[in-house]
Amino acid sequence: MLDDKVLVFGKNGVRYELDIYDQQLQYLKTKELFFEKQKVDIQTVVRAKDEFAVVYSYYHKLNLVSHIRKYNAEGVLLDSLKLPDNEVGMDIGSYMPFLSKNHGMLLLVKPLTYYSMDMILIDLKKLEIIWYQEQAFESYNLERDLANIAVSDNGEVYLVFEKNNFGWQKNKHHQHIFMVFPEDKQLRDLKLPFHGRLTADFDLVFDEKNGRVVGAGLYAERSSEDAMGYFSYVLKDGSLEKDLNFTPFSIKLLKNNPSGKRKIKKELNDLRIGDVLVKNDGGLMMVIETRKELTRESARNRYTDYYFEDIFLICTRPDGSLFWDDQIRKYQLSYDDDAKYSSYFLFATPSSVRLIFNDEIKDENTISEYVFSPLGPGKRKSLFSTDLHRMKLMFSKAIQVSSDSFLVPSLTEGKYRVVLVKY
Repeated sequence: MLDDKVLVFGKNGVRYELDIYDQQLQYLKTKELFFEKQKVDIQTVVRAKDEFAVVYSYYHKLNLVSHIRKYNAEGVLLDSLKLPDNEVGMDIGSYMPFLSKNHGMLLLVKPLTYYSMDMILIDLKKLEIIWYQEQAFESYNLERDLANIAVSDNGEVYLVFEKNNFGWQKNKHHQHIFMVFPEDKQLRDLKLPFHGRLTADFDLVFDEKNGRVVGAGLYAERSSEDAMGYFSYVLKDGSLEKDLNFTPFSIKLLKNNPSGKRKIKKELNDLRIGDVLVKNDGGLMMVIETRKELTRESARNRYTDYYFEDIFLICTRPDGSLFWDDQIRKYQLSYDDDAKYSSYFLFATPSSVRLIFNDEIKDENTISEYVFSPLGPGKRKSLFSTDLHRMKLMFSKAIQVSSDSFLVPSLTEGKYRVVLVKY
C-alpha cells in the first residue's frame, strides 16, 4: 500500500500493468508501464517508503542491460537508474534483492561464478548507487556455504558464510562474517568458531535502536536437521560485542515432543527460523516453524508433500538466557503446491504480536491467530472462516499496512484476489 492506495503489478499479455485500488479495495484505474523495449525481464519489484521500484533487464545487441525505475502510487515515473553493464554475451541470471527494514536501502547481488558475485548497494530514496563491487570468496562455495545476506537502514552490508557445517567436521565449524560499511566501502571480516556445534538454521537481524547486529539461530551436535537448542551473538561496529551463547531447548518443549517410544529426546527435528524480533531490552523473540518436504515417485509421476506443522516461540533475556517459551500446534499438509498456503503471517504492534495462519490446507478453512506479548505466552483463537467465500489465503505473502489491518492474497482456481483484513 502506497499513499493510501493498493497497487497490484502484473503482466497482461505483453503489457505490464498497474491496477490501482483505494483503501477499501475499490478499483480506481489501470496504468500501463512502458519500458525501453516491449520484451523485458522483470527481475524484482520492491516497495520503498512512498514509491515502488522495478528492477528489469533486456538485451541490447549482445549486452544484457539492467535498469531500475521508480514510480509513485499513481504509476507516474519519478526517476530511473542504469546499472553497471555486464560483459558482452554474458547472461548470468537475475539480481537477488535484499531490502533494508525501512525500505531505504536495496542490495542487489548477482552470482558470477560459484565463488564470486557482483554487489550493488542503492539508496532508493535518492536512487543513487552507493557502491558497486565484484567480490571473490575463493575459500567458499556460494551455493553451499552462504548462509545469510542482510543490509541495514544506514547501508551496512553483512554476508555470513558457514564453513565445515557437517557432523564429521563439526570441530572445525565456524561462521565467517564479511562486512562492508558505507564510510570506507572496504570489505572487512570476522571469524566466529562454534566450539564443536553445527548450525541447524540461522538469521541475521538489525537492532536499529542500539546500532547493533544480532545473529540468532538453532544449533545441533550430530546432524543439522536435529536441533538441540538456540544460539545468539551480537556485533557492533564490526566487532563482537556479545559472544556466542548456546542454550538447549527446555524440558517443557522436549516433553511435548517425545520420540516414538515416548521417551524424552534431546533434539527437535526439521525446524526452521521463521522470524527473529529484537525487543526493546535487547532480548530476542524467535519464531521457529517445523517444515519438511517429502518426495514420492511412481512409474510416471513425481509428487512433493509439504508439512508445515507446529510453531515454537522462544523469548530471551538480554543476556541470551530463556525468559519463556511456548508451542503452537498446527497441521498444514499439502502436495505439489509449493506450500503457498502454508506457514503463517506475523502481525506486529508495539504492544503485541499476532501469528495468523490457516488451520489446515483445504478449500473451506478456519483462520486462527495466536496473540502474545514479550511478557509471556498468549492464547490461540479462531479469527474467521473462509466457508462460502471461495478463498484460499496465502499468509506467507501477506503485508501489514497499518497497526490494525493487513492485506493477504488469495488464489483459487487460478484466480488471484487481494483480501483486506481489518481488526
